[in-house]
Parts: sequence; structure tokens; C-alpha cells
Amino acid sequence: MLEQFGSLSPANVQKWQFTEPKQGVFNYTQADDFVNFALKNKKSVVCDTLVWHQEYPSWLDQKKWTKEELLKVIDQHVYSEVSHFKNRCFSWNVVNEALNDDGTWRETLFYNVTGTDYIATAFRAAARADPKAQLFYNDYNIESPSAKSTAVENLVKTLKKQNIKIDAVGLESHFIVGETPSEAQQQQQMQAYIDLGVQVLVSELDVRFSALPPTEAGLVQQTNDYQSSINACIKVGKQCMGLYVWDFDDAYSWIPSTFPGNGDGDLWYANFTTTPAYDGVVSALEAGELKNY
Repeated sequence: MLEQFGSLSPANVQKWQFTEPKQGVFNYTQADDFVNFALKNKKSVVCDTLVWHQEYPSWLDQKKWTKEELLKVIDQHVYSEVSHFKNRCFSWNVVNEALNDDGTWRETLFYNVTGTDYIATAFRAAARADPKAQLFYNDYNIESPSAKSTAVENLVKTLKKQNIKIDAVGLESHFIVGETPSEAQQQQQMQAYIDLGVQVLVSELDVRFSALPPTEAGLVQQTNDYQSSINACIKVGKQCMGLYVWDFDDAYSWIPSTFPGNGDGDLWYANFTTTPAYDGVVSALEAGELKNY
């Protein structure tokens, strides 16, 4: 199974609550285990996540920060973590899910104290710590034209105007069977980001059923939905830097706990047998002459 993937990404162990559980006290033990395993098996590592409004340590909520203080904390955290993994991470999800679906800024601890300055601070710190790593902004519901996608485009423009390194936009691509944006819509939106001078990656692809068990027609649709993302990435060429699934099997999927009654969204079932969508993904990759993507 491992040989079918060219890259690996950790689910949680590089997130802030694990890597800096107490202010200024860093713990990279679990993350090092993951990264070392990936590199030992000759896989590139898509490192994840530096700044997110979830899975950050409780000490951040236990103090009333000034803007300057919190920006310094963000800078120190990002710089420390990226420095620790320098030359081991192919890329970093630097800032995750900073926008609401209507394109407005999500009101988080970081935004409420610093406005949008925390985003620039995080990207600057990551670039300073590892200039060779590919840095990306990551979000969901930005895979086709929408107010949120436009807001991401504006974010990219803003960072670039400030000469801040941003290399890519990560499209989470958490889809529902039968409600996935079309191949044409995904390709159009990918190209819109690319036209701004960044690459794209399909960063967390899964296509879940909203009701279980799936029907035969539903399994066919799920295969088509997976292929829409694969084909869109292939058609924009090398500017789509990768395709990643989240997770690869239903046994450890995040979906059932987040969306009760939903599931079977991955390429392997919980018993580790492959789904029809797996065969469809392999066919699409082979047709596009892409392997281990």
C-alpha cells in the first residue's frame, strides 16, 4: 500500500497543540517519528499545519494578548517548527481555513487580536526558517468559483504585493457524492489561482456519502467525482503540484465523527480492501501518465 503514494502528510502531530503544548516548550517527538518514517521510505513530506483556529494549545486562550504579543508568539512558533524540520518538508500548510464561506474573515483568536496580520507574519516566519520549502494557504469550498474563492485570490494578491513568499493554494476538496464541482469548474478555479503566479494542490481529497450504505449508482458517482479532481489537476499541468487524500482508508477517517451518518469517503474501506473509486483514480492517473502523484 505504501508504495502507491509518493508523499505522506501527518494528520495531527505537527499541529500547534502537539508541538508547543506549553509556551516556549517544544515537543517534536511524534512529528519526528512521522517525518523520519516518511523519509526512510523515500516519500516527500507535506507538513501540516502551522496556524489554524483549531488544535492549538489551551495556553493561547488563557491570556489577553496585545496584537504585538500575539504576532511575536506566532512568529516564534512558526519559525521554531519550520526550522526544526528544515530540509525535511517538501511543503508547509502555513495558514489553514482563515475564511468563511461568504468570503469574510473567520473570527478567530488570531483574527480578533491581529486582524489579517497574523497571516503575513506566519508566511514570513516560515520563509525565513526554510526558504526552500513550498508554502501554501489551505482551505475548503474554494475548488470552484465562489465568493470564498475570490477572497483567496485576493489574499494571494495581497501577500504577493507585500513580497511575501506564497507558493501555492491548497484545495481541501472534501466533497459529497453527487455534489462535487464539475471537472470544468475545478479546472477553471485552479487556473484562476495559477494565473496569480502560484501553484495549486488538491490537499485533502475525499468524497463522502451523506447516507449509508452506498448504492451501486452512488459508487459509480463517487468514482466520477474523484476523477473530476484528478482530471482537473492533470489538465492544468505541472502547476498542480500534487494530489493528496485524507485519509486513505475509512477505518481512520475523520468523516463519521464530524458528519454523523456520513462515511465511506476514502479509497480503501475500513477492512483495507479497495473501493471502486480506487480503480477510477488509478485509471485517471494512468491515462494522464501520472503515477505516485
